[in-house]
Amino acid sequence: MSELFEELRDLEADEGVRILGEGEGRKKLVFVTRLSGRYSLGISDAEARNGKWVPGKKMSFREFSDQRMLREFLAGLVTKPLNAYVY
Repeated sequence: MSELFEELRDLEADEGVRILGEGEGRKKLVFVTRLSGRYSLGISDAEARNGKWVPGKKMSFREFSDQRMLREFLAGLVTKPLNAYVY
């Protein structure tokens, strides 16, 4: 998971990370971006379509001003093995 946070720390304004996690008993897709030192997260239920996980119809958003708070929040969602992609 340390590699994930290295990537998050070094995100450029036009980059993001897509993480497959789990919360409330359901698969979740979490999209993380960073701008001006703040992390923005888009969180959606994940739906399986044609063998791929895609975002559901509803999305919620969260913002974090520091990586410690982001780490605590993501620790409750990220599953092992980690399934994340930089875009």
